[in-house]
Amino acid sequence: MLRSQSLWLFPVAVTLISFACNPTKAIAKTTYAFSANYDILSTSTAITQNLAIASLSGESSDAPYGLNTINGFTYAEVDLATGFFRFDTDPTVFGLQGLPIGSIVFGSGTNKLFGTDSAVVKVKRSPQFL
Repeated sequence: MLRSQSLWLFPVAVTLISFACNPTKAIAKTTYAFSANYDILSTSTAITQNLAIASLSGESSDAPYGLNTINGFTYAEVDLATGFFRFDTDPTVFGLQGLPIGSIVFGSGTNKLFGTDSAVVKVKRSPQFL
């Protein structure tokens, strides 16, 4: 009786070992179209003369999937002489160490989309404001 149990356990052990040594990976990818317009309020706090942390919050009336709010913070580099602004959620892009990585969150509750940003903006001044 003892011998038949040993023979039965051997194939089971080999099968389990083969699953553990060669696991099959599953990769799923789903893409959803997303486009929305947000009215955003942004405030900034200076870190250095030309670097700041910019927090943002806003709302959208046309965002799909219940993603009608936006909140987060990013880092901004400002060059008023050229009108260029550079934004990035990664502070190391600007040579800043030891600061938290920023993020952008669309939506609230159970409907959320998390993101990062990296952007360069050129501000064009209107002649009436020069």
